[in-house]
Amino acid sequence: MSSSNYEQRIRGAIRLLFDASRTESDSDMRKKSSTALEEITGIVKEIMDETDDVIIGAPQKRALNDIAHMLGHIDGKSLMLALGLEYKKKPSHVPPPPPG
Repeated sequence: MSSSNYEQRIRGAIRLLFDASRTESDSDMRKKSSTALEEITGIVKEIMDETDDVIIGAPQKRALNDIAHMLGHIDGKSLMLALGLEYKKKPSHVPPPPPG
């Protein structure tokens, strides 16, 4: 998987955000910007759902990073935090403390 599968959809969402910023009506601006954010969030969720593992694989991480850079974020993790999504990470394998 690569971000090229999602680039067109992300670009469309970015265009919608720009259109929203140029809209004079507040209600139209809110509607367009919320639609764009829903589209971006949906794309990120699709990328996350493509992995069956507990953690994000390298292809998903690359795609998330590419999309994050298109939107001005440092990496995919910061983009997910900004969108309010949970970043899948490796579970902690710390053994419990010894008894007594």
